[in-house]
Amino acid sequence: MTGIPRNILPQTIILLLYCLKHLIPVSHSAFWKILMQGPPDTPYENGAFELYCQFGAEYPVKPPLVRFVTPVYHCNVNSVGRICHNLFDRNYSAHITMKEVLDAVYGLLIVPEPEDLLDSVLAEEFLSSSKIYEQEAKSHSEQYACNSMYYMEEVNAHIFPPFLYFFLYIDFTYLDVFP
Repeated sequence: MTGIPRNILPQTIILLLYCLKHLIPVSHSAFWKILMQGPPDTPYENGAFELYCQFGAEYPVKPPLVRFVTPVYHCNVNSVGRICHNLFDRNYSAHITMKEVLDAVYGLLIVPEPEDLLDSVLAEEFLSSSKIYEQEAKSHSEQYACNSMYYMEEVNAHIFPPFLYFFLYIDFTYLDVFP
């Protein structure tokens, strides 16, 4: 049976125990759909951003593929959602948890890293006129991330707590957890 790497389920349980601000409804445990609430006191605070995470066959030796689906105005994210963070390349190790990966992405929404840029125009704007950058990021978030916010509120209003919602959508037939 070709299964998913065994350490994805423990990573999932760790995330649930930490009660992160991330809702992860999944239908297949090697592919996570993530809704991340924008951090407070940032241009992204009123939005929720959809991301996906794909675990390759070489995970955890190779990092998971994490991308924004919701368009985000950010110097560390390109137009197709690719995220530039040193955790995904030179600073990645097999010991990095998914909590750390998601915290790093969340941290970029709090403090962009213009020295690790994907969009040089936005990085220049962030460095030279951060007020304009923040206004544009807020406007962009209001335009694109509000629908995701509505979805997040609907799911949170669901009768099941988030951890039950998560487990209801895992297809356990793909997990090769028990010998």
